[in-house]
Amino acid sequence: MSVILQHSHMWVSDSNIKVNADSSDSYPLPDVVSAYSTSEINGDTMLNIRYGLNGRNVEQLAVGKIIYTKINDWQPIQKMRIRRVKTLLSKAQVEVIAEHITNDLRRYKVPFTMFNIHYASPMAIWNELIKAVRPVINGSNFPFSLHTSSNYPLISRITHTYVGISLLEFLGGTSGSILDLYGGEIERDNTVVRWSARLGSNKGAVIQYGLNMKDIEMTIDTSETYYGVFGFAQYTDSDSISRVKYNTTTPITIVNASTPDNLKGTEILTLDVTNQVEAPEATVAEIQSQVNSYISSNKDKFSPRVNMKIDFISLKNKKGYEQFASLYDLRLGDDVQVIFPDLGINTTTRIISYEYDILTEQFVKLELGQPKSSFLKQLNDKTSNLYHKVYGINQADLG
Repeated sequence: MSVILQHSHMWVSDSNIKVNADSSDSYPLPDVVSAYSTSEINGDTMLNIRYGLNGRNVEQLAVGKIIYTKINDWQPIQKMRIRRVKTLLSKAQVEVIAEHITNDLRRYKVPFTMFNIHYASPMAIWNELIKAVRPVINGSNFPFSLHTSSNYPLISRITHTYVGISLLEFLGGTSGSILDLYGGEIERDNTVVRWSARLGSNKGAVIQYGLNMKDIEMTIDTSETYYGVFGFAQYTDSDSISRVKYNTTTPITIVNASTPDNLKGTEILTLDVTNQVEAPEATVAEIQSQVNSYISSNKDKFSPRVNMKIDFISLKNKKGYEQFASLYDLRLGDDVQVIFPDLGINTTTRIISYEYDILTEQFVKLELGQPKSSFLKQLNDKTSNLYHKVYGINQADLG
């Protein structure tokens, strides 16, 4: 049994994953009050629906069923599993919360497996790991792939023991995960999981106050900012004793000594470079070189994160903007130019999350982040007075 929403191309099927919903046995849902999807880079993709409590076929909205719906402007219809159904009596509505179907990967656990692999690709590690999961999973059910234009970093040797993690955790968020080993970003497309060095592109998109920006909320966050790096390599000596080699003269590499104390993160990042060097033969200079390389490739980890949440008006299908349609074809990960004359901001950053109105097929909120150093510097140059008022920071050097 399946349920179809005619005017927004949304329907609900049973708990089994299908290529397409079975429209031969469907029930219209004409009483949808609102339907929004949200997604973030390397984060959750969620669906929130409000439906009339007395609406036709409301009983078909049940936990565990799969909703098939459009969630943005660029992906095909996506599968979202219902995780919560809540009755709002005062509003005479039912609230339905669903999450992306790839979250089903949490069902598959790895009791124990150990890797010792040379120059393995993310796909090779995935294929090895799914051999160890229980219950047994067919790799074709949730295929993993690499974006054709993305090159993954070469790691000379990967040695890791996985105990009790799920396939969902293996994608990211834990030691030894794909994102932990290779960085990059994960794209979810129905049951396909795709690794990319970077999502999105720069198509010349523009967000400007008074044009397609209604409001802006800016946040400076140092909670995930590291102050320095401690790099080391591990090895076992001839007496089978575990040893650690590191720069004993300067064990901590300070990334930006000029950063004011009130913007420094409190943590030192611990970096194990055992897989990148040949210990115990590796010299301190070789270890330090790996530390320097990591810092150079991960500058965002050592600068305060400046994010902007924007109330957005989509101009993509607005009359009079047809010739500029490509400038408003926004996708997750895209670079966009942000113009806010009152603050003197004219810079470029990335879309890291969105909120999408499924009924009107328009983005309503965007979050911009992971800004370039020029973005941080420009904010410092143009809005130091604002920082002083809000954060008590005077002429802070955010570069």
